[in-house]
Amino acid sequence: MNKLIEKQLENNVPVDKDNIEKIKTKSFSSGREVKIGDIILYGMVREEEKITLTSFHKDEIDTLYEVLESNLNDGFLPELKKI
Repeated sequence: MNKLIEKQLENNVPVDKDNIEKIKTKSFSSGREVKIGDIILYGMVREEEKITLTSFHKDEIDTLYEVLESNLNDGFLPELKKI
């Protein structure tokens, strides 16, 4: 797995009963519902000339998104491509 995603999985706090109420948008960018226990991951999606910050679930890697090895942001967030 990509090192930037592994780092987020290690450092991001899983959603729990207390913080799910504080989350403004209770779905990932794909529309998948955020559930208790999920870890919200972030990446940059490039589509033609547009770059968008996206939230995603680890299960969406290799099904909805391909992780690219390019670096858009000095190694902070992974670059993703929609499949």
